[in-house]
Amino acid sequence: MYYMAMAAEEEEERKRSTTASPTLVRKFTKPDSASEVKSDEPKWSWLRTWGARLRLPRRTKSKANLDSYFAGLGVDVPDNPPVKKEGDTKRTRNKGKRRSWRRRGKDKVEANEEDAELTAEQRVKLNVAYRRLFDLLLRKDLVVGQAVCLSLPRAGRDRLAERIVELYSHNGLCEALLVRLIRFEIANAPDPQTIFRSNGAVSTILSRHAKLVGRSFLRKLLQPNVLAICSSIPTTKYEINRTVLEEEGQDASSAAIDEHVANISKQAEQMLVSIREFLPICPRPVRIVCRELQEATVARWEGKGPGVLGGYFFLRFICPAILAPEVYEIAEPGTLTPQMRRALMLVSKTLQQLANGLPFGTKEEYMVPMNKFLDSHAETLQSLLEELMTAPLDNAHTIEDTIQMNEGEIQAALHSFLVDERHEIEKNLKRVIESEGADRTLSAELAACLDSLGRPMRSYWQLPKKDAS
Repeated sequence: MYYMAMAAEEEEERKRSTTASPTLVRKFTKPDSASEVKSDEPKWSWLRTWGARLRLPRRTKSKANLDSYFAGLGVDVPDNPPVKKEGDTKRTRNKGKRRSWRRRGKDKVEANEEDAELTAEQRVKLNVAYRRLFDLLLRKDLVVGQAVCLSLPRAGRDRLAERIVELYSHNGLCEALLVRLIRFEIANAPDPQTIFRSNGAVSTILSRHAKLVGRSFLRKLLQPNVLAICSSIPTTKYEINRTVLEEEGQDASSAAIDEHVANISKQAEQMLVSIREFLPICPRPVRIVCRELQEATVARWEGKGPGVLGGYFFLRFICPAILAPEVYEIAEPGTLTPQMRRALMLVSKTLQQLANGLPFGTKEEYMVPMNKFLDSHAETLQSLLEELMTAPLDNAHTIEDTIQMNEGEIQAALHSFLVDERHEIEKNLKRVIESEGADRTLSAELAACLDSLGRPMRSYWQLPKKDAS
């Protein structure tokens, strides 16, 4: 109530210096009669609401206590509450106010009513500002682009990563950017076991890049195996968690679990056979990333290259398509049952652990029976990864998707992202400049470019307005 007391003092001072209309404000006093209470009922109802919004103590929210409470503070307030106009809601009251453009899972561009039309002069200025921005992002040294990639926020990270991959692929710089990001990540990683294990900014960019260039390859590689697993259910069982089997009322004996382990091993082995068969036509950009990962890891940690390479190839490229076949058009949407998804998950988990080069332990104790498969196929995986590294890059028969670019969507997404994460981008840019001895004037150039951009304006990209309903 300190601020209300201050407001009261300011109001008294204003009344002493100017002539106030006696009908606009009135000193609160306790009602003398029931008729006066009745006539002031709307006012007191409003005051109780006002008291609730101010989070006053519960005892002050009654009619009598509010009277003494405000009278004790000496506060002058209007006789009647503000009249709520038709259509006056929280959403309409906030129109015209500056909002945050942070992503919440998908790209959004908030705009005010005055953004409906841009003048020719405004459009020319924005064109110049965007030209300056993309000149900075697409510099051959890729210093600014690297800082931008390292600053991707958690919210909407996947879609932003896709826009960045589209931009640099369209300009022929994506592979060079990925190489820089890999080297930077490995140089700053404390342990090879932690590289690309979490969904960090660089890991997300590598995953989205692999998905965009390898969708057709993965569909051709995995579709027969995935459909074979799904069609084998329910006659063939894959569950090896004894607790789950008991809860579902199924046979949880050791013999049954051994049979299910054999079913998983059979499908995982068939996956490895298919991967080896299709390695020669693996997308060129994916193989370039694999080679850079191998070289950079071995340069820092001798003998740790295969583990990092296997982690990327399976965790970021192969296994996501096994776990979500509908996304890669391997299976029709809505056709997979929970049992099918569980079987695919168990096969994927087995392949991933094989690539990690580690046995199952107490963390997932029910998977320990699969350690026998891991031991017997360790050499198979090693030879597969060596073949992946030695396969020629100039194979004309590789299956590689062309990445399409929508310039308006990229501008909209990057503009909003740069405005929201400006501080983080400038911090990472300084970090990259110091680590590589790059041009220090880039920080000032980027700051001037962002100042000239201003806030995102939906009408510049001719995007549909957000539905107000």
